[in-house]
Amino acid sequence: MALSPVAENIGPYWVGDKPQRPVPVEFLDDYDEATDAPDDTLTAILRNPQRAPAAGALVVTRTPGTNGDPEQIAIAFGDDVPAFPTPGVWSILMRAGGDRLRALRFVVESDDGWVSIEQAREDWADAPASDASLWGVLESAKLSCIPYAAALPEGTPPPANYVQAQLMQARNIWNSTKSDPGDQLGADGFTIRTYELDRPVKGLLRPKIGRPRIR
Repeated sequence: MALSPVAENIGPYWVGDKPQRPVPVEFLDDYDEATDAPDDTLTAILRNPQRAPAAGALVVTRTPGTNGDPEQIAIAFGDDVPAFPTPGVWSILMRAGGDRLRALRFVVESDDGWVSIEQAREDWADAPASDASLWGVLESAKLSCIPYAAALPEGTPPPANYVQAQLMQARNIWNSTKSDPGDQLGADGFTIRTYELDRPVKGLLRPKIGRPRIR
C-alpha cells in the first residue's frame, strides 16, 4: 500500500517570511483515507524552486494518537532556516527510511503588486485547486503580459489594468491546458509552452486613448 503525505496548511508565504509554526502532515492510503504514518524513521529536507536542497534543517515530530486516531506528524522549520529569499514553488521532500515520498509543495510569493494567490481565489471561482498550479499560471500570465505592456519606471507597481490583464490571461492559460491535453502544467507549476495574448488582454495592456473630436 502506497502512502502519501499531505499538508493542507502550508503557505502561501511571502519572500522574507520565516515560518514559525510546525506544519501538520497527514498520511493517506490508496483510497485517500487518513491512516498511520510509516513505522520507518521520517526525515524531511527543504528544497528551493530549482529543487536543490535549501539551507537549514527540518525536524519531523511524531505524537501518538489518542482514542484510535492516527498519530500526529508535524514538520518544524529549524532556527537555522533563513527567511525565504526568492519566490516560486518550494517543496519539502520526505523520506520514510530510505523510501522517497511525494513532495509537499508550497508557494512563496513576491509582493510586487501583481495578482496574489489570495486575490486570484477571491476573483476567480474556477481557479486551480493547487496553490502551486495557480501560482504557475499567474506567473506565466505575468511573463506573457510584461513584454507587451508599456514599460513602467523601475520599482513602479503595475496599474490596475495590468493586474486585470494578468488575471484574464491566467484564465486563458488554464482553460487552454484543460481543453488541450498536450498543454499541461509541469511539476513545478509552470506551463510547458507560451500562450498568445488575445485582443481583450492586449487592450488592457495598451488601452487606446481616444482623440477629441473637432467640430
